[in-house]
Amino acid sequence: MTVLKRRLSEPFFFEQGTTACLLLHGFSGSPAEVRPLGEHLAARGVSVRAPLLPGHGTDPEDLRRTRWPEWVRTAEAELAELQGRYGRVHVVGFSMGGLLALYLGAHREVSTVTTLACPIKLADWRQLLVPLAKYLVPYYPARISNPEIAAQLDSYDRFPVATIHSLLRMAKQVRRNLHRVTVPVLTVQGDRDRWIAEESSDYILANVGSTVKRQVMLPGRNHLITLERGREEVFEAVHAWITEQ
Repeated sequence: MTVLKRRLSEPFFFEQGTTACLLLHGFSGSPAEVRPLGEHLAARGVSVRAPLLPGHGTDPEDLRRTRWPEWVRTAEAELAELQGRYGRVHVVGFSMGGLLALYLGAHREVSTVTTLACPIKLADWRQLLVPLAKYLVPYYPARISNPEIAAQLDSYDRFPVATIHSLLRMAKQVRRNLHRVTVPVLTVQGDRDRWIAEESSDYILANVGSTVKRQVMLPGRNHLITLERGREEVFEAVHAWITEQ
């Protein structure tokens, strides 16, 4: 791993104002996925904290030994730290981080929940084979086709199948408890996202217990909406949502 990649993996904390936001990255990724969003919010007076989740930012073998309750515990600890400083905290999660944001919304006191390309349901039918495949195939290859986006990230080149199974279990747990999320919820999703099911955003909004909720569907966008072209639209939507509540 190069020095640049290690820097990309590092957690960050921008202390800028009295409004606080917890940013959570995705599966096999790092805070680099949400750093541009964090910088955007910080430039507008929002204090932003983005932790590195267990098993990430080092080696795929570390992720293989990690399970979803560890990610939850880290997110809860980071939330408590921010609440100790600011009181109210908005939670924003990209991809798997969106599942964690919804989990926190269901089980902890947060101000709002924002999900970005959240895998509440996955699009790939091969997920059905994961419980068996984890005993036969240790890793599933991962590749980001856009070199400009890949250069901004420190993500793994392969996914541990056993940990994918844990991710699926977390998604199931979150789905069971969506009704417990009663704070304002914003969902943002690209209409060409190949990783998550097309109905994911609709499913979240239909099942949360919130009365205040909003959907932003991005035309022509894939999964990495925090880094792809037009990402400023995502950033502005998140900032507006946070400041309105």
